[in-house]
Order: sequence, then C-alpha cells, then structure tokens
Amino acid sequence: MNHQATKDRAMNDQAMKDRAMNDQAMNDTPRPAVPTVQVGPIHYQILCGAGLLLMALAQFDQGMFLGNLLVACIGLLGILSKTRVGPILVLLGFAAAQIAFHRLRFGDRDDVRPLLDLRDLLLAVGLLIYITANYRLQGLWLQILPIDARQRQAQRTESGLLTFERIEQKRASRLLTPPEIARFVLAVPLVAIASQFLWLVVARRWELAVFPERFLRLVNLAWLTVVGMLVVGAIFTHWRRRQMDGAAAQVCLEDTLWRETRREQRRIFRWLAWRRLHERTAAQTQP
Repeated sequence: MNHQATKDRAMNDQAMKDRAMNDQAMNDTPRPAVPTVQVGPIHYQILCGAGLLLMALAQFDQGMFLGNLLVACIGLLGILSKTRVGPILVLLGFAAAQIAFHRLRFGDRDDVRPLLDLRDLLLAVGLLIYITANYRLQGLWLQILPIDARQRQAQRTESGLLTFERIEQKRASRLLTPPEIARFVLAVPLVAIASQFLWLVVARRWELAVFPERFLRLVNLAWLTVVGMLVVGAIFTHWRRRQMDGAAAQVCLEDTLWRETRREQRRIFRWLAWRRLHERTAAQTQP
C-alpha cells in the first residue's frame, strides 16, 4: 500500500511538472501581432465622396438638378485629380447654385427657417467634409506649404550638366492614423451645428430702421468673426506660451524686449558709438 501511494504521488508530481512546463512554453511563445488598420489617401477620398453625396441629396430635396449636376461634376474632378483649385471651384459652384435657388424661390423676401433645419445641416456637413477632406488629401498628394529653397536634389540632364532642383515635401501616408480620421468625422458635425446656432444670432432682427436688415446681418457676422478670432488667438497664444521650456521662454522675452525698446537701444548705442569715435579721433590728433 505504501509503495502504491508513493508511486501515485510520484506520478502526480510528474504530471504537475509537465503541466507547468507546458504553461511556461505557452507563455514564452510570442503572441501574433495584432493587425493594425492601414489608413491612406483612399479614406479621405471616401470622405470626400460622402460629403459630395450629402450635398447632392440635400440639393435634390430642394428641387435643384442643374446646380446639383454642376457641383457633382466639379466635386468628382477634385476627388479623382490632383488639382489645387478643386475645393474652391466646388465652393463657388455651390454658392452660385444656392444663391440662384433662393432668388428663384423667395426673391427679395426672407424665408422663415426653423430652429434647426435638417436640410441646411446636411448641406453644411457635406460641404465641410468635402472641403476639409480634399485639402487634407492635397497635403498627401502635393506640397501645400512653401517650398524650402535649401532642400535641393542633384539631377543630371541629358546633356550631362548637373542641376539642383527643389524637393517637394509632402505629408507621408504612414503618418495617418485611425484616431485622426475618427476625430475628423466627429468634429465636422459639431462645427456644422455650431454654425446653425451662429446663424440664429446673426439672423436676429434688430430694431434699426436706418440700415437694411441684410446689412445689419453682415455687420453682426463681421463683428462676431473678428471678436471670435481675437478671443481664440489670445487663448492659443497663452496656451503656446504655457508649453514653452526655459530656453524658448527666454528667447521670447528677449524678442519682446527688443520690440518694445528698440528705438531707445538704437539711440543709446548710436551715442556710444559716436563717443568712442570721438575719443579715438581726439587721441589721434593730440601731439
């Protein structure tokens, strides 16, 4: 009995050792890499197509066919080609179509709009998606920043002469990430909704009979734009200064000191230079 119990205990110990070795081997085995989502220019092309589709649906709901066809053709040209003026042409065509639609439907009268017009919201979202996605697409296809003259590449012509041509620096497709696309898709509807509420402030009726109502709307919009840009610029300037390290902050302070006191410093150093020149001339003329 004791021999049998000892044998069983040894078998159990061996089984536990084998199980521990198998677990250790499984833990040491490298896990397969999780496949990452590859993001490229095709995703921005899809977003441009989605924005163009939203604009087309909203314009069809308005009863516009020729204007919708014009905007769709120009938009497809901007998606498939690498032309820089594609977004501007779409914006101009869209504005011309909407102005013609409002002229034909309402004339000089103002149309009564609800608090949140779904059709206008779709138009705004589609136009914002197309314009912003197309410009990001151009950043991947073309160089949207000024060319750096110092970045040159040596090339030899057919006649054997060596020339240095400027290098176009585009944005690398590997820098695109899925969170960037997600933030872009989430931010555009929020901006469109904010623009709808901004229109409620701009379209507010003012009790001033001296100026026409449309002129007052334009003044109100300009005032809100200028004040908003000043506030946002002040916030970003303060945030940028808060992110500076010691060396950058010192350079910023020295630059500010020079801008504030450059006239005084120029006058002081001019007098110092004149005094040194006068002393040197006087020393040379003395016997």
